[in-house]
Amino acid sequence: MRKSGNWFAFVAAALCLFGATGRSRAAIRLYDKFDNAANWALHSGAAVTGGQLHLTIPANTVTQCYADTISAYPLTGSRQSIQVVSHSGVGGKSVFFYDAFTPATGSSLEMKIDDTPGGSNIVCGYYVNGVYHFVGSTSYVPTADLYFAFRESQGTLSYEVSADAVTWTAVAGLTNPFGSTPLNMTFHMEDKVYATGISTSTGTVLDNFNYQAGGGHNSLDDDPLGNWQLYTEPAGHRISVQAPAYVSDPTIPSGDGNLFNFQINSSDPYTNAYYFQYLPQVVNTYFVYTCSWKYFAPSGPVAQAYEFPFSKYQGGTRLEAAMQYLPNSDGAGFRWRVWGGSNDGSWRDKRVNGQLYGFVQNLASNAWHTFMLYGTLQNNQITYTTFVSDGVTFPINESHPGTTDSNNLNTLVVAYQIDNNATGNKQNVYLGDWNFSWPERQLP
Repeated sequence: MRKSGNWFAFVAAALCLFGATGRSRAAIRLYDKFDNAANWALHSGAAVTGGQLHLTIPANTVTQCYADTISAYPLTGSRQSIQVVSHSGVGGKSVFFYDAFTPATGSSLEMKIDDTPGGSNIVCGYYVNGVYHFVGSTSYVPTADLYFAFRESQGTLSYEVSADAVTWTAVAGLTNPFGSTPLNMTFHMEDKVYATGISTSTGTVLDNFNYQAGGGHNSLDDDPLGNWQLYTEPAGHRISVQAPAYVSDPTIPSGDGNLFNFQINSSDPYTNAYYFQYLPQVVNTYFVYTCSWKYFAPSGPVAQAYEFPFSKYQGGTRLEAAMQYLPNSDGAGFRWRVWGGSNDGSWRDKRVNGQLYGFVQNLASNAWHTFMLYGTLQNNQITYTTFVSDGVTFPINESHPGTTDSNNLNTLVVAYQIDNNATGNKQNVYLGDWNFSWPERQLP
């Protein structure tokens, strides 16, 4: 379904007006997670709510609902993308548009989800001087076509879709028909019902303009206990580990009412227990591990060390980031160490350049502490940025190589480890507010 000529003329006139007031001058690249509507002009019921842009058409209503960027942004040499979170329509009655307009003339690129009686299609075209030109089309598959994008490269314009904002598929392309470089565009999203007879509301939900969507696995401490697996080392050492259990502790500052109890009953000297959980693989590469934790020994000395690891297994490699807390168990002080991997120094007190990290911190036993670790896992490198313990930020800012994974796994792993001491006595760690996330990433 094409827009009417009157509507197109209105948009062209409005864009020219924006140019006269300076609103459409090309700005820097727009990154927008829709935390607010500051970058958008909203019309006819369009709303930014819950971190998303909602274009909703009420039932039994023939109308359009749309949003426009207030400023223009350069398309030349770039990709400009939007995540289509969901789209609902009725064949022969509704359509969604993603457009890019040249402010001076109102000429535009157009990608649309055209709801037809036979199914929904992605249709690509452009307008010059108010005349529409068809370029190409394909069936719309919501899971595969999660992101829509316009891309310009050396005079060629492409209409692209992607499931993950990493691998892009061109639906159609053409040589720049607008005769102007650089291309500075305003972006327009619209949902439209153009025929009567739709008895339910329809619409499109959008997010992440020039972002790759994030996600996470929150409240690991609330997960079914059967999700956790146990690994112990060294091989052949005796160790008794209590099965995973829930526990409550009213002293936790956050008020988290359900905690994960990690308990070693007894062990041979210097024997370690590692509880871990497999999580589905994601294309994201930047991760954040957070928790509240409390360590104690009911009797005898506390453990030798406490570890906070996460891993990404992919393509025959294992990329593992981890921090280790030592409560002066070796007489060298209360401090944090960085995991460099088995190929790069294992647990490190020193940076790659030989300088001490100096991550000194005395964390009391039988008290609650907070922990956050930030890192990127990609290209066979573990790149640490910072970690935060009890509100103190410690910069790391270095990389270490990954290791070979002979099992060729394709998964994420989140874990916690207790390294017991020379006595092998009982140890406990309570874990709450335990989250593992992969935040939104700005796309190049």
